[in-house]
Amino acid sequence: MFRYEEIIKRPSSFRNLTGISVTEFSELYQRFAPLWAQSEQQRLQRDQRQRAVGAGRKYELELRSQLVLTLVWLHLYLSTETLGILFGVDKATVSRNTRRVLGVLRQLGQDTLWWHEPPGKYEGKSLAQAVAEHPDLMAVLDVMEVHVQRPRQAAQQQAHFSNKKKAHTRKVGLIVNEHGRIRGVTKSQPGRIHDLTLLRQSGLLPCIPAESAVVGDKAFRGIQHDLPQHSVGLPFKPGKNTPLDEAEKWANRDLSRQRIIVENTICELRHFKSLSTRFRHAVSRVSEVVYAVIALINPRIARRLAAAS
Repeated sequence: MFRYEEIIKRPSSFRNLTGISVTEFSELYQRFAPLWAQSEQQRLQRDQRQRAVGAGRKYELELRSQLVLTLVWLHLYLSTETLGILFGVDKATVSRNTRRVLGVLRQLGQDTLWWHEPPGKYEGKSLAQAVAEHPDLMAVLDVMEVHVQRPRQAAQQQAHFSNKKKAHTRKVGLIVNEHGRIRGVTKSQPGRIHDLTLLRQSGLLPCIPAESAVVGDKAFRGIQHDLPQHSVGLPFKPGKNTPLDEAEKWANRDLSRQRIIVENTICELRHFKSLSTRFRHAVSRVSEVVYAVIALINPRIARRLAAAS
């Protein structure tokens, strides 16, 4: 049976199972444990609870093993029955434990988002210092699509069908800085919604600092009207009788080099199979899974940036 005490002895196997290293897990657990204790206290003291605090069944897995179980679910996206066999518990226990752990991981993921306050007048002695303390020179936009099971209702089938992917999907909009760190995430929406409409309805655009240049792909043409105070970079689009000239082609290539950072971040998110394979659970849980994976990815990007500086 899988347990934290056993898996931790094999660091390479631990990473293959959970998607993070042993060191990353230790840092994650330090942030996770206090929030878990707070969440459990709220759960046990809720008004609808009939038992006294301390009564009822105890967890079959200790907290670290519960966290490992959830990470294995996120990374490999195994069925609850398979995970139950591996960890020696019932599949209902797997479902209950992962649901509670995901709720805490979602909060951790949300805590890693958003921007620092921009430097004020006369703050920072040099450009290098300003960039080091406030690195968000750009806000790069993109949308990730997660394949979902075909809805039963015809109206939901039509709403979730993505013409781009030719499949039923949920869309999640992302805003990352120039280092790939995720700064903003939209709620998941049916795949038929347009990328620009998704960002407009999310309420994230007004949160982008005016000092950050905004970069997007062709799907975001028109976003400059929503951000009149920002510098917006969008690719040139050739017309039917007006092909792009060399200067416009060069500008598009340069913009692609800047946009690749958000593609790399999406690639890191998709290393977790819960976001790269067909999502088997309720579509309303896609956002919860995205935030949980962000809780793992954003600190990794931050450590990479700190090591490079």
